[in-house]
Amino acid sequence: LLAFATEVWQGPMVLLAPALKTAITKTGRPTREQFQWDSVCTAIASTTAKRNILVVHGDADEVVPLEDSLEFGRRTGVEVMTIPGGDHRLNSSLLDTDEI
Repeated sequence: LLAFATEVWQGPMVLLAPALKTAITKTGRPTREQFQWDSVCTAIASTTAKRNILVVHGDADEVVPLEDSLEFGRRTGVEVMTIPGGDHRLNSSLLDTDEI
């Protein structure tokens, strides 16, 4: 996400249960403005490259809240694919879906 927000990378990206919001909220880092959650969301929302991002998140994730990814999708327009029964590692959940 930071690579997209800073325009270092604009190519395809699949993010599995991204923990950026969790990391910033729990640690208070990174402190530079461009790496703050709101700034990252705003930067990605304003780029057409956001269509190159897919977030995949299990609805049984016990590490990173699914709501973080859903909020990210709402705020940026990035597609979020929810995997029913998928925990943080997704384990065999991906093998059971025909959507990918």
